[in-house]
Amino acid sequence: MRCLKVLFLLSALASVALPAGAATIYVATPANGGSDTTGNGSESQPYATIQFAFNQAVDNDTIMVGEGTYTECLFLSGVLNGGPLSQLSVNLVASAFDAGNPDTRLLTVLDGSPCPAGYSTVNVGGFNSSIEGFKIVGGTTGGIWNIGGVAITNNVIEGNISTAGGGIYSYPDNCFYGSVNVSITNNLIRSNVVSYVSSSLGGLGGGILAGLYPEEFFVGDPLTTADGCLGGGGTVLIED
Repeated sequence: MRCLKVLFLLSALASVALPAGAATIYVATPANGGSDTTGNGSESQPYATIQFAFNQAVDNDTIMVGEGTYTECLFLSGVLNGGPLSQLSVNLVASAFDAGNPDTRLLTVLDGSPCPAGYSTVNVGGFNSSIEGFKIVGGTTGGIWNIGGVAITNNVIEGNISTAGGGIYSYPDNCFYGSVNVSITNNLIRSNVVSYVSSSLGGLGGGILAGLYPEEFFVGDPLTTADGCLGGGGTVLIED
């Protein structure tokens, strides 16, 4: 299932035409004026869903998310022109977050209860992506799943379940990306649960599972070769 997730994330947005440049895209709940129909992603006319905003994004865009609850399954990875090594990186930021007041992490909620089996609340890739200032709940296959270079900072990750990596499943070993780094800092990770299943990773990582992947690596294009990987290595920093 995890391997299928990688292939899905790499191919899901291959047909999206992305404009040049980088900017800030705004999202707000419908109650606060957000609309995927009439919005244009500006601060005065925000989109209503994070996924829709991501689908309009270009590399290194920031998606600024307004206070409220977003009940959606987020697939924050996509293929730019050039194939699987030309990944889209985004910065997902909760606008209500204030570094001086940790309680503001509770004001913007990402609820993954609609996610299909095998997918986390937030599924994120890219070379230099980041996610900051959210409460992440409801995942039935974990809270955050990341591949590539991602900074996960100042979030509350709780109440997610999985068979491996209940809070965060972090895969930095760069089957697709080469050499990148993951940082998991200043997060509150609590009350996430894993259950044992008969597999190589079953029951591991109630809070965080980092650097493990149950597939054999070999050279090949992951879009055309089953389980094909480009090798490489990465690091994970976990602190505070």
